[in-house]
Amino acid sequence: MHTTEANTESSGNRLKIALTGASGYIGHNLLEQLTLEYDVIALSRHGDQKENNSHVEWRSCELFSISSAEKALQGVDYAIYLVHSMMPTAKLTQANFADMDAH
Repeated sequence: MHTTEANTESSGNRLKIALTGASGYIGHNLLEQLTLEYDVIALSRHGDQKENNSHVEWRSCELFSISSAEKALQGVDYAIYLVHSMMPTAKLTQANFADMDAH
């Protein structure tokens, strides 16, 4: 990854990216790469992961709860969803895209 001006806001702050599945194999590797250019909000059910990186903040989030997801995504510019679910698909249709789109 290379640094570009597009990865920072006009104030000079790094953009914030929420990453679900950050504790998994793919998510953890992506997390390491993203922190080179972005601040990452890593979401998990427990939010108790420890990272020795000032660009990572772990937040607790129940992804099947709209209120929990809204709270966990506060201040986030973009989100990446990497969670594999073994739950019935009916639970995944709890919200539609428009409900989750903050903009």
